[in-house]
Amino acid sequence: MIFYNKINQISKFKTQKLPDVLSLLDEDMILSSFTTVDQRQRKYHILPLLHVFMMQVACQEPCRQAIFRGKCEGTLPPDTSIKTAAYCNARNRLPEDKVKGLFIATGEALWKAAREQWLFCDRHVKVVDATDFTLPDTCENQAEYPQPSGQKAGCGFPKMNVSVLMDLESGAFIDAETVAGTGYEHPLFRRLWRSLIGGDIVLGDGLYGSFAEIAELLKMGVDGLFRDGTKKFKDEDLTPLDDGEWLYVWHRPSLPGKWVSIEKLPETITVRVIRFEAGLKGFRKKQVTMYTTLMDTEKYPREKLINLYYRRWEIELAFKNIKTTMGLKTLRCKSPSACRKELWIGLLVYNFIRTIMLDASIRHKISVLRLSFAGTIQKLVETCHAFAFIQNPEFACEMLIRSIVDDVVPLRPGRFEPRKVKRRNNKYSYLTETRELERKELMKWLDA
Repeated sequence: MIFYNKINQISKFKTQKLPDVLSLLDEDMILSSFTTVDQRQRKYHILPLLHVFMMQVACQEPCRQAIFRGKCEGTLPPDTSIKTAAYCNARNRLPEDKVKGLFIATGEALWKAAREQWLFCDRHVKVVDATDFTLPDTCENQAEYPQPSGQKAGCGFPKMNVSVLMDLESGAFIDAETVAGTGYEHPLFRRLWRSLIGGDIVLGDGLYGSFAEIAELLKMGVDGLFRDGTKKFKDEDLTPLDDGEWLYVWHRPSLPGKWVSIEKLPETITVRVIRFEAGLKGFRKKQVTMYTTLMDTEKYPREKLINLYYRRWEIELAFKNIKTTMGLKTLRCKSPSACRKELWIGLLVYNFIRTIMLDASIRHKISVLRLSFAGTIQKLVETCHAFAFIQNPEFACEMLIRSIVDDVVPLRPGRFEPRKVKRRNNKYSYLTETRELERKELMKWLDA
C-alpha cells in the first residue's frame, strides 16, 4: 500500500473536492500513471517503492533506515535485504517525467479544491518565486549544476536553482522548473505560464513583471501584482488617481527581450501604481511601491492590494518548510536526474501534507494559515507508525485530524526574528583547497 493509503480514512471525509486530490495517490491511479515501469510483483514494485521513497523524504532518513522502516511497517517483505543497491536501482528506474507529473497533478487538484471564500475577489492568486538547493559534490552534478563561479574549484557544491509557482489559497506548489547558473528567474517564469489560466492573478517581487511579461500575461487573461525592482517610477511621469495611487503609461522599451518579437507587443500599457509605508512599531518605516494591472479601484481597493502583497511572504515560509522542516535544502542523490526525482518527491510530499491541513481546516472551520506544517508532518509520521499495531485505524485518523487542529499557530502579525543561533557548533576549519591538496599537506605533516 502506498503512503496515502495507510490513512485511507481521510479519503472518506465529507468534502466535495478533496477526494479528487486524494484519488491521485490511490493504487489504481499510481499503476495507471506509471504504465511504462515494469509492473512485475517484485519486492520493489512501483507501489512499495513510492511508499518507501516518500516516507524516506518525509522523515529524512538514509536509504538503509528507510528500507528497515518499510519492513517494520509491512510495506516490504520481511526477507528484503537491508543492502541499498536494489532500492537505489529501483529508484533510478523511475521515470522522472512521471514523478514530476504526479507532483503537478496533486498541485493542480489542490488549487481547484480551494473554497470560494478563500479567493481574492473571486480570483485565484498564484505566487512566483525562486530558491536554490545544494547537491552532493559529484562529477555528474558538477557538470550539470556547477558550483557558483566565485568559489574555488573543489571547495564548493553544485547548486540547483528552482523556480516555483504556488497557489496562495491552498499553499500548494503547482509547478516548478530547475536550471543551473544565474539570471534564470525570467526564463523559468515564462515556462511556468503553462500552469496559468485566464482569470488568475500572478503575485511576485521586484525581479518579475517586465513590460513584455505583463503584455503577454494580459493576452492570456492573467493580471499581475509586482513590486518595483528594475522598473522605477518617477513622480513626474505619474498621473494622480487617488490618495497613494497613480496611473502610469508604460511605453514599450526598445529592447524588450530576445524571447519575444517587438512587433507583437503593444506600444503602451497602463498600470496602476500604489505606494505605502511598511515597517514595525518603533522602527523607521520604508516606502514600498508596487504596480498592478488590476485597474478597477472599486473591486480591487488599495487596502486589499496592500494586504495581498503582504501575503507574498507565504511562499518564503513554504520554502522554509521544504528546505528546513523537511530537510531538503541539501539533496542526497549522486546524479542530477536522481536529485530532481528527490525534489519532485519532496514537493509531492509537501502537497500531500497541505492536503491534510486543508481538509482539517475545512472540517473544523479554521484558517489553514493557523495550522502548523511542522506539527502536521510530525503527527502524520507517528500515525503511519501506529498503523502497524493499531486495531482501529479510523479512530487513529480521526485523532490525527484533531491533533492537527489542536496545534493552532498563534496570530503574531509583524513578528520577526534575527537569523542567528545561540548554540555554537564545532569550530572546524573551512576547506579552502581541494581535498587532494589538503590530504597531501596533511601527509607532509605526518611524515615530518
